[in-house]
Amino acid sequence: MISKKNFSFILLVTIALSIGVGVLICQFFSSKAINITANQPKRPIEDIKKEAFNGSADAYRELRTIYWDYSQEDFLFWALYVGNKFHNKGAYADVYRILEQSYNGNSDTFSLKGMDTLTKKLVIQYLDLAAKSGDVEAENHLANLK
Repeated sequence: MISKKNFSFILLVTIALSIGVGVLICQFFSSKAINITANQPKRPIEDIKKEAFNGSADAYRELRTIYWDYSQEDFLFWALYVGNKFHNKGAYADVYRILEQSYNGNSDTFSLKGMDTLTKKLVIQYLDLAAKSGDVEAENHLANLK
């Protein structure tokens, strides 16, 4: 027979272990949680990428929205590819914005200060492409550079 003192000790240890295991389980599952936002695709991302790769402007815009949840630098390939291959004015604008914002930490003020020469030329090239395709913001930035 278990004494009252031993029973209390066993009960206390059991409660403590139960709480400890519960905390560990909660930490495990919370660390595996996936952040789901409105920007996430409603269909497989590989399908969207394939369509963008084949020139779909809608798929490109969909990809842009998806990448809002990630680093914009990760989206730079798609902006360059779609802009260069399909002459997409939105992609031209995305290239110069991503490059400029990467240097300026997503500042609200457009600036080419501090950029190395080659990157600055690339930004200006895509600013020019975006402006020539009718992007008003790009036209304004180009005018302010002169």
